[in-house]
Amino acid sequence: MDIHEGDRLFRNSMSDIHPIITRTPPRLTAREISLTIFLLFSKVMYSLLWSAGILRQATSTLLSAAQDRSCRLLF
Repeated sequence: MDIHEGDRLFRNSMSDIHPIITRTPPRLTAREISLTIFLLFSKVMYSLLWSAGILRQATSTLLSAAQDRSCRLLF
């Protein structure tokens, strides 16, 4: 029995007890990697713009414009 055969036998015996030992982790596709990078970048940019007050000011401006418009539609 050589080392590779012993390793194979050990893995086979361990897979009955602990099936997770013999599983290989799933490989990420290029699309998943690029989507993850894009989402992280978007979250960082959103946080930076929000803390700088740019998004906060734009949000309040849009909300006040929407309230003004809804008031005009009522009367």
